[in-house]
Amino acid sequence: MPNVMRRDGPEYNKGLLAIIWLMTSAASIALCLRLYARYQRFKRLYWDDFFVILAWILLVPLAAQATVSYSNPATLDSGQGNLFLSRPVTQSLSYTALWCIKLSFLIFFRRIGACALPKLKRYFTAVLCITILAYCSIWTINPYGCWAKHGIARCERDHDVKVMRPVALGIATGLVVMTDCLIIAIPFVLLSNVRKIPMKKKLLLYSLFSVEVITVIVAIVRCVIATLGMQSDADLRVAMLLFLTHLEASIAIIVACVASLRSLFTQEDQSRSGTNATPKLQAIRVKGKRIGPPLSVRSIPLTAFSSNSHKENDEMTVPLSQFSAPPSRTPSPGLHRPREGGYAAKEYGHLQVPR
Repeated sequence: MPNVMRRDGPEYNKGLLAIIWLMTSAASIALCLRLYARYQRFKRLYWDDFFVILAWILLVPLAAQATVSYSNPATLDSGQGNLFLSRPVTQSLSYTALWCIKLSFLIFFRRIGACALPKLKRYFTAVLCITILAYCSIWTINPYGCWAKHGIARCERDHDVKVMRPVALGIATGLVVMTDCLIIAIPFVLLSNVRKIPMKKKLLLYSLFSVEVITVIVAIVRCVIATLGMQSDADLRVAMLLFLTHLEASIAIIVACVASLRSLFTQEDQSRSGTNATPKLQAIRVKGKRIGPPLSVRSIPLTAFSSNSHKENDEMTVPLSQFSAPPSRTPSPGLHRPREGGYAAKEYGHLQVPR
């Protein structure tokens, strides 16, 4: 091991711990901004918001675990610590947080139009199924039999468990990387088919979602360190594993919070006439098919037309007597004359006008 890496435990632990809590603070701020923007815009939260909140709730114990473990990192690796510092608890917190972010991304992409294209809808459904199956598969490679017989602490020192540990971590890392790549492909395909988003905003979104690749790199580095690297320095190895595990979850939460801003996927269209023009969200058109929020419709004051306008109905009735009759047209030869009670007839009745 190079002498550069051979430092006193408290020295590098303090630096790693400072970065861990800095990333935790950044993730907390990003989550607060996301929830504030969502409530200000829609006055409600969506399912993808709850998954991000759950991921943040799991991130805080990861930071606390690193804080406690850095006083003696070898306890986590040897299994001599308490249950909170055990490897299964670390894996449960980190993997569940990562999969909450994956599901949050999938729900968000579906809401902004990932299912508008038939081919992309089939791809989205396949990715959703693979993501759920991958999370379930992670828990099938744990030594539950040994845990039930001897307990978690003793099983961590078992020879067979130590042999299978790198294999299990490699499988879990492969599932993390595979699902991340499948999910990241969705916004790239969606944005490549969007017409009404300016190119600058597209490039911004491409760059933003590319940051998620960092979590893939961190997962691979964590797997390499756990299986091959730093075998001669157990304390530093465990400290780096805790640091990378927390870093991966923190970056995923920050990217999910920033990428969920709806303004990145819409454009503001201000009227060129008048100074009181207000921006409005326009629907996104994907190859001629409109997705996203519907175009706003000007409201028409109907209180002068009907005395029942105070009723909470989906429709309002407007007498046609308030409107001038359309000009009469002489029917062309060979065409049928309009029936009595047609549109131009006085006895037509009422016109249903959406509110």
